[in-house]
Order: sequence, then structure tokens, then C-alpha cells
Amino acid sequence: MVLAGFPATVAGCGSSGAGAAAETSDTDRQGDFAVDVMQLIQANWPREATARCRAAIKRRPDAPMPRALMALATRVEPNRAARNCWEAVRRREHGTALEQQLVDALQDYFWVKDQPELVDERFREIPQPWRAGELARRLKEVAADAELQRNDRDRALTEALLDWATRNSGPQRPEPDVSVEELQASLRHYNAYLQRTGAMPFEVSGYQRVVQLLLAKQQDPEVHAGDGNLPAFDEDPQLARVPRHPQLSWRALARRMPAWTDVGPEQWQPQQATGFELPAGIGGTRAFTPGDGKPTLVVFFLGFGCAHCVAQLKDLDPKAAAFRDAGIEVLSIGTDSYQEVLAAQQASIENGVDPLHFDVLCDPERSVFQQWGVWDELEGEALHGTFLVDGQGRVLWRDISERPFEESEWLLAECRRLLAAWQ
Repeated sequence: MVLAGFPATVAGCGSSGAGAAAETSDTDRQGDFAVDVMQLIQANWPREATARCRAAIKRRPDAPMPRALMALATRVEPNRAARNCWEAVRRREHGTALEQQLVDALQDYFWVKDQPELVDERFREIPQPWRAGELARRLKEVAADAELQRNDRDRALTEALLDWATRNSGPQRPEPDVSVEELQASLRHYNAYLQRTGAMPFEVSGYQRVVQLLLAKQQDPEVHAGDGNLPAFDEDPQLARVPRHPQLSWRALARRMPAWTDVGPEQWQPQQATGFELPAGIGGTRAFTPGDGKPTLVVFFLGFGCAHCVAQLKDLDPKAAAFRDAGIEVLSIGTDSYQEVLAAQQASIENGVDPLHFDVLCDPERSVFQQWGVWDELEGEALHGTFLVDGQGRVLWRDISERPFEESEWLLAECRRLLAAWQ
């Protein structure tokens, strides 16, 4: 199965069908899309909402609303959300009068005044609830303007945004209780999505929380979903095998995805990695064969000309020995050619800097980047990626993003934990 960083939308999710789409105008399709995406955001499916936004952007690159809603869908990643919001602001003039008002309101909510950097210290925190309150106030004014609300789609979109802003403007609502049967059904629903898209469990809102709740209720039926201090169950195989992420840990549980009823296995099963052979920076070629019995940390980076990638490699290099002591080989793949890698290594030697203590492979054609899903199909560009592949070739953990993953100390501990759990 192909690993996907930004998968296409799940078939049938909120879709009106190919025949219907062919008979409607582009504006109508954009309106339907926006309402569908808000349903996904309200149901806590940010990754799928983002995928829907990217599909809409591909159809109409100049439209502002897909970018604006993608900002809302990526709200828990503030820097990414700010960049998405700015792209919406840049396209504001191509929207309808209503869309322009909505983009303005979201720009104030995310407090984006100019082009955010890829790593921008101004956008480290999720917007505070009072900002959602201000957004709700603005949206009430928009909803009251009959000139802006010209059809049912406009009203549905404005009402959905207003409902979201209102829900996020105050204290978190108590979590409703759920039964063991409901939790089991939710897990099968989530796992069907993970199986279809290749996503990680931490990319489904509240996945770990659902497993924790299920184990707690199986032990004590009186446990309530809103209880704050559930047992950790760190040693239970069902929870120990669930990968974690330091930045993606939503507490809110995802509800059922609208218009999708697929059922998957009771427990998450990792995908299989794909093998490859590439030129090595030290000369010759190097083959990667999943399932050869040796766990490997595979790091995709955008070449030695990317300052953020160099920072990631410098952070990882001192810990390469610790990864090897844990039985994990470190392997990096860059977009540079063999000659460019050789030049970078020579420059390091001349500057008195030790070369990297792990292999650097060359993928200037980006073929393995695309094969592993470390690729932005919308922009036609390589992304950053980090993967843990165990000795059986299973991808136990991954991060694919515009930014490199730099928390190598945390990752080493997570790799040890997952490898032990999946023995």
C-alpha cells in the first residue's frame, strides 16, 4: 500500500457524486465543498478536512476559501495555520463578497498581518478562546447581512463557522459519556480510515484517548468519559502499540466521519514500507530492504541548502550512536545529487566540522520521496519526512510535514517504546 502524506479525500465522504458535480457551476462546487469541510472540522477530522481543502485548491488555485478553511483545520499547528491563512488573504480578491468577509474575520482570528516564516516564533500557540469569541461576534454581523447571505450554501457556511467559533469561545464542554460498544465501534471506524489513507493514529483526533477509555471501562464500567485521571495503561499491548506525537495529541474525540460507514479492524495495523536503491554520498549505491530484521530510522530532507534540514541533521547526528545502541540504524535521503553531497562533505571537512555519522543517500529525481508520500502533490514539491521501520518492514511511526522533525531525544524514546511493544 502506498504511504501518503496528504491523501486524497476518502471516497464518498460528503461527496455529491461525479455526475452532480459535472452539472453544477464552479461556484456551487466551492459552496458545497466549504460546507462539507466545516462538517469535518466540527466532527474533529482535521486531517481529512485538510485533504478536502487541498483537492479544492487543485481545482481552483486562486480561490481563497479552501486556504482559509485549511487554516481552521490546521489550527492545532499554529505556524502552519498562519501560513494557510496568509495564502487565503493573498487570494481574497478572487472570492465573493461573503468569502472576503469570512477571510477578513479569520485573518483577525489568527492575527496574521504579513507573510509568516516557515518557523515563526509569533505563531507558537493556538489562538485563545477570546479570539474565537471575537470571531463569533464578527460572524453574527456577517450572518445578519442579507446582501452577503444570498443562498442556502452561504447561510449554511456562515452558520457552521459561527457555531464552531461559539463552541470554541468558552470553557471546554464536559465530555459526554460513551459505552464500551460505542468506543469499540469508534475504533473500528477510525481504523478503517487509517487503513484506507495510511495515516497514523495520532492524526485522528482523540485516538489514544478512545483506547484508554475502552480499557478503563472494560476494567470498571462505572468510569465516565469525562474523568480526567484515567489509568495510563502504558503496559497494555493495545495502548502501548499506538504511536504518539509530541505536537499532535488532541484530547477531543472525533465523531463519526460524515457520510462514511466503512468498518476496519479492532486494532491499528501499521503499513509495510517499500524498498529502494539509491546512490550513496560516499560513493556506490545503497539498497534498503524492509523486513531484513534491522529497524531503521529513515529521514527525508531537502538537501544541504535547507537551513532547517541542516539543523535537523545536526540535532540528530550526536544521537546516531544512541539509536544504534537501541538497535536502530539511521539512514537519510536528500534531494541533492551525488556531486552536491560530495561538495557539502568537503566543505564540512575544510571548516573543521565532522561529517555526519550516518549514511546520506541521493534522490535528486525525488522518486523515493514520491514513493513514500513525502511529497506535496499540490505544489509538486518534496516535503520533510521521518519514519521508523521495524525489522519486519512495518512503519511504526512517521512524521511528514513542511517542517523537519527536530525532537530527536523524544523520538529516540518513542522508537524504543514502539519497538518493544511490537516485538
